Amino acid sequence: MQGVKRRGVVCYIAATTSAISPAPRPLKLPPALLVTDFDSTVTLKDTLTSLVSLSAQPERFDEASRYYTARFTEVEELIAAGRLEDALSRSEEVENSAIDLVIRERMLFGISAATIKEASKATLLRPGAMDALRAAAASGVGVHVCSANWSPMWIHGALLELGDTISVHTNELEMDESGISTGGLRRAVVGPADKARCFARLRERSDAARREGRACVFVGDALPDLTAMLAADVGILIGDNRLMRAALALLGGPAPLRELTHAVGQGGALHAGLYVASGWDDIARVLQLHRPAVASKGL
Repeated sequence: MQGVKRRGVVCYIAATTSAISPAPRPLKLPPALLVTDFDSTVTLKDTLTSLVSLSAQPERFDEASRYYTARFTEVEELIAAGRLEDALSRSEEVENSAIDLVIRERMLFGISAATIKEASKATLLRPGAMDALRAAAASGVGVHVCSANWSPMWIHGALLELGDTISVHTNELEMDESGISTGGLRRAVVGPADKARCFARLRERSDAARREGRACVFVGDALPDLTAMLAADVGILIGDNRLMRAALALLGGPAPLRELTHAVGQGGALHAGLYVASGWDDIARVLQLHRPAVASKGL
């Protein structure tokens, strides 16, 4: 029965992306591609509340929060009933309907680009995240953020040290000519299917490196990341999201959540599969993301 559930989710991914091709074996390190979620994966907590607090009337967002929380219980109930594919589909609908409300009521109106850039600098990142992403880029790995966040400016601001070595794929506030948000939002990455499609596009661009046997990796923390994690050669869970753990338990199979340290076998070959990491330092060490040397500063 659990194997049927796994096949059902794989069919869900295949229906929303290009066909999933098997990774070459054995997989070499460092990987060809490292794609990561942002909120609660790279960061210590979700940043949308901080972004919304910058709007003209932040208290109005409470309505959207209540709406989302009430509807999302349906997703939790579906997972509790063992209906993972339905839960993924319903979560997509809930995310989109909540955004519909935010746009319709113009809850994101009045945020300046300059304010976003400044506020984003205070974003708290998971320990080791910045070093791992910087090291990945320095190792020749394609580094991307694929997130349901609402502002690429916020993500770039939080990861300012990485400069143009990282690409961001997310939703985007609509801004007027003076750099003030209009209340609109351009959707690009909303739910699980969008993340799977985003990952599939990036994987196709890394085809040459994959032919050399280098892996494509996705790192995430929550249910919207599940489809991309399954589509990746190596999917890595970070954090202790309860609903995500319950969803992964439904997939069954042998040791569905192995420790990341078990991903590399004899001879240094990387084994495909789903893993859980203790943190970004763990990810950097196992994926052999070598940190560049930092020149010492003179007196």
